[in-house]
Order: sequence, then C-alpha cells, then structure tokens
Amino acid sequence: MADDDRGALEGMTKLLYGTGGLAAALGFFLVFSALSRSTDVSDVFMELGAPNFMNGMSLFLYGILLLFLGRMLELMNQMAKKTIWLDAWADGEKVLVKCPKCAQQLRVEGGKSGMLNCPKCGNKFEAQT
Repeated sequence: MADDDRGALEGMTKLLYGTGGLAAALGFFLVFSALSRSTDVSDVFMELGAPNFMNGMSLFLYGILLLFLGRMLELMNQMAKKTIWLDAWADGEKVLVKCPKCAQQLRVEGGKSGMLNCPKCGNKFEAQT
C-alpha cells in the first residue's frame, strides 16, 4: 500500500472519528434534553415519539456507527501494514516478509520489490523489502 493511500486512510479514519463523536454527542444531548423535561413515567412514554427524541436517537446511533466504522478502518490499515512487513527482524541483506494468507515468514533479500510465491500455501503476493 502506498504512503499516499495510507495517509488518505488515516485522514478518513480521523474524519469518521470526528464526525461520529460529534453526532453521538449531539444525539445524546437531544435525547437527554427531551427526557429531562419529563416528570412522570407517562411523560417519558409520550417523549418516545417526539421528533427531538427520535432525531436524537438517530444521531446517536449514526454516531456510534461512524465510530465503529472508523475503528474498523483503522484496524484494517494496521493489519495491512503487519501482514506484509515484519520489521522486528532483519539480518544484514535478508528480511522477513509474512504471507498475507497463511502468515508464513519468508526470508528474502532486502531492497527488492516484486511478486513472491509462498512455499507453504502457494499464495502469490507482491512485496517490497
């Protein structure tokens, strides 16, 4: 994955977190303000159909969904980085690269790029060392 793509994914993740947090907070505020005016249980049931309450619940749920999508995007980005690279080990000219399918570690020359063939599962993937 190119650095520009990673930057775009990180920007999208921040946007999802910010928008989701704002929507969840605004939705919570609308729900709380609608329910705080209630003095009796019957008032609470009446508020359940009110536009402020329903809009607040919708905003809150959409906000939670956006936060969840942001977290999933962040995890996928981290997995993409860790699937190809194993930066913890380097031996002179050789580097370890993980197969994205079976996680088999392949020892290849550093400073090269191209297609690799996993001897364990036969998966072909592109890597840059």
